[in-house]
Amino acid sequence: MTGRGTRNAFVPTMALVWKLLGALICMSTGTRTAVQGFVVAPYTATRSSPQTHHAIRGEASAMEAFFTQRSDYLDVFRNMVGEELASNTESLLDSFDAADTAENSPILSLNAIPTLDTDKQIVSDFLDSIHQSLLDIPVTVGESENEETQEDLDFLEEGRRLLTIGRFHVVNDASNDMDQLFRYCWSELDYLHRSGTAHSGTLLVLPHHTNRQELEHFTETNLRRPLSWLGNRDFEIHHLERSVSAIRFIYKLQPLPDDVEGGLVE
Repeated sequence: MTGRGTRNAFVPTMALVWKLLGALICMSTGTRTAVQGFVVAPYTATRSSPQTHHAIRGEASAMEAFFTQRSDYLDVFRNMVGEELASNTESLLDSFDAADTAENSPILSLNAIPTLDTDKQIVSDFLDSIHQSLLDIPVTVGESENEETQEDLDFLEEGRRLLTIGRFHVVNDASNDMDQLFRYCWSELDYLHRSGTAHSGTLLVLPHHTNRQELEHFTETNLRRPLSWLGNRDFEIHHLERSVSAIRFIYKLQPLPDDVEGGLVE
């Protein structure tokens, strides 16, 4: 007989949230209610049906405008090209000469952990809200103790994404300068790519960015689409809304182990 189960409330210190997710995964009871939209699907560049000539021209124009306007990042873009780089993108990048590259790199060298106590508190509050969202994912008790449900897998999927995060930044820009946000984002993309560490990630917390629609548009047009133009499919990037806004970057997310997909870890 199936039914709703309960999970004992579990509130760890935020410094240990990502380590204690393993314990959360092993728990079989607790209190969780539905929170829609918590689990997000990995981003992949869209392979849609054949585009119209007008749509193709529009995409080509958008790509040219992006790389032209962000020519000071050309070295970063060239370093991040993937195996699926389109010929038209390659030709466009090659059309820029050395004079188009910024004399001084715009890439920031960022600490893995905030140094200011106020920023640490902002990150802690955000992790608190993520932890609560994990507890709030609904769970259905199956016929047997070890039977997994879709909700369990959703819990595991989002939990393992949190476990990838090893770098935390707070963009305390009250003016909501999108150029500065762009600089932070591509600095982290560059860092994760150069480090080459699979299953690693960054959380960029944005306490002053309150326009959700604007942030989602920024994430799509300034991060995901350019990476798809570069043929780079190594990143999963999502705009998140919890206690405040954030953007999450994950580099080479690894699949769930077979022993988890086949049944909950004992």
